[in-house]
Amino acid sequence: MSSHIFPFVFPAAIQKAYEAGLYTDLKIICGNSEFMVHKIIVCSQSKVFHATCSNGFMESSTNTIDLTADGFSLVSRMIHCLYHGTYADFDAIEDAQDWKSGYQLHAGMYALGDKYDLSVLKDTALVNFKLATKAKPKDRLGLVESIPIVYSSTPDSDRNLRDAALVKFKTHPSHFLHDDVKASFQKVLLEVPEFSWDLHQYWMSVA
Repeated sequence: MSSHIFPFVFPAAIQKAYEAGLYTDLKIICGNSEFMVHKIIVCSQSKVFHATCSNGFMESSTNTIDLTADGFSLVSRMIHCLYHGTYADFDAIEDAQDWKSGYQLHAGMYALGDKYDLSVLKDTALVNFKLATKAKPKDRLGLVESIPIVYSSTPDSDRNLRDAALVKFKTHPSHFLHDDVKASFQKVLLEVPEFSWDLHQYWMSVA
């Protein structure tokens, strides 16, 4: 359930140029995959990529950026988002090796947006995470299992994704005491103290 965030997306001619590999001037490597992209598209949306390609780093002379460490499922979606303002939703078959749920995928995309200072990616991932909580309200386990990623991949100063993840725990806490999710919920409470503290503060405020 991907979502467009901004009314502006790059003209169809630019999108077609990317798909056809025309006029590209930057190569992004991710494992065995290569993406030929346009610097003006990538660097204009990311201060990190702009610095990488213009400040005398090796990447600026080779016109190549290696993002293998970030993983294909995230990098491929990031590039699509840079051109289209959206990205493909979680696929239970294709993404099974990397993610257990759409919640984890969207949290990973948000973290990637934070890492490379890509506001369009962060905003898109945040909306998609929120949409997932509405579209799949019974996927309690998926939401619980996304919490470690949500909290470990975002700085304390960035509350947006954390607050989105907390909503269901605040409004329907009893749902996470069901047998199918209780053990995982308790495990996360122990392993992610920041999450436990956020819930504690909320429950104390409404007690």
